[in-house]
Formats: sequence, structure tokens, C-alpha cells
Amino acid sequence: MENKSSNSILKTSGLSIGYSERSTSKIIAENIDFEIDENELTAVIGVNGAGKSTLLKTLSRSLEPLKGEVIVNNKNISNISSEELSKQLSLVLTEQHVSRNLSARELIALGRQPYTNWIGKLDREDKEAVQNAIELVNIKELANAKCYEISDGQFQKVLIARAIAQDTSLIILDEPTTHLDIYHKAFMLKLLKQLTEKTGKAIIFATHEINLAIQLCDKLIILKEGSSFTGTPNELMASGVFDSLFPSELITFDRQSASFRISS
Repeated sequence: MENKSSNSILKTSGLSIGYSERSTSKIIAENIDFEIDENELTAVIGVNGAGKSTLLKTLSRSLEPLKGEVIVNNKNISNISSEELSKQLSLVLTEQHVSRNLSARELIALGRQPYTNWIGKLDREDKEAVQNAIELVNIKELANAKCYEISDGQFQKVLIARAIAQDTSLIILDEPTTHLDIYHKAFMLKLLKQLTEKTGKAIIFATHEINLAIQLCDKLIILKEGSSFTGTPNELMASGVFDSLFPSELITFDRQSASFRISS
């Protein structure tokens, strides 16, 4: 399947996500169709259990689609070799299993593994990519600190810098604002938005920070009761999908402020 849009980074067609166990499949959401272009920040939103993490795992090929296709840079992801895929997309998980004994710079340099030789030696281009990532994420003061010495929010920035150093057109993040206070949640999502503008990359992330996502994202993917809805925040607002996302006796969507509020 070919995607005709020249700046399309990620596309799904008739996608069903879930889990296969022996001869049976558990579908969590189906008929997921969306397209993300370069320079776009996209949030995946839904209540707990709606399938946000499952979707991201499927998009990154950690899980196989139950049905349909995932297209990355005009190629079906199932036809891309693991080596090539590491040059197409980078993944930042909430619980990242990496050694905190590394310095921030050393951890960021791991993003260059798809390009280094078998002993992992960095050449000039690799070192420039690492430094560029450090400057883009604005963590020069952290570069030589050990990762165990920095806060969770700072560590999250280092992981994002590693993804930038990996130099992929697509970055996928699962809950990048976990463990952060409200200021740093807003700071993190604004940083992601700035990175799409500065680098041209497409970034897609799962989040519970719906009000922030509505303000900052180019597109939203809403997962609800096995279905999906995709569009700009204004398009989804006009469609009424926000009005029934949560039980109205507790939370309602206020169109005037474009935000969710506790029902009075």
C-alpha cells in the first residue's frame, strides 16, 4: 500500500488493535484510521483501558496488528527490517529500562546505535547529533550529570534527547508527563510542540492531560469504547465527541473554555 502524501510520516488503515492468545484474539479497538504529517504533534486520549498504550505498541511494532495496516514513511511497517525501522521511528516509554549510572550524554549517545559500527564508536557526525539533541532539548547543564543525580522530569528530557539523537522522522512516547507536577507537565508538552516545529519530526504520544493536549496538539486521536475519532481539537470539539467522553454526572466539557471541568 502506498501513501500518496509526500509529507505523511505515519498512517493507519483499517487498523484493529489488541492481543492474540493461541487461537483467539481480544480486540480492544478497531477501524482506526488516521494520518500524521511531518511537523505535527498528536496526542492519543482515552479513559483507562481504552487502548492508548496498545495502540502505541502496535504503531512501534511491539505488537502485531490484529487487522489492517500501519504505514511509516510510505512503507508497511511489517515489511521494514528491524535495522531500518530503528532509523524510521524512536520510542520513549514511561518505565525505561536503562542504567542510571550513565551520564546524560552517554545515555543520549545510545540513540546513535542504529548508525555506529559494531563496537559503537561515535564518529564526528554522531557526536554532532548528540550535541544537537542536547541543545534542542535545552539540557546542556545536565549533559555530564549521572542520570541517578537528576529528577524524573530531567530524566524524561534526557530520554527525549536520545530519541532526537536517533534522528528518526517519527517519535512515539507513552505517557511522557507521568510523575510530573502541573508546571512540568505543561513544560514537557510545550517542549514536544517546539520540537516538531524545529525539527520537522512527527511526534505521537499517549496522555491523560487532555486539557493541555487540546491547547497544544495539532491532532488528537480519541479512543472510546472500541472506536476511534481523529481530527484537530476544533474538529473534534465541533463533532461533539468530547461531550460524551466521560460520565456527565462528574465531568463535563465546557466549549467556551475548551476544557473539561468537574460538574457542579
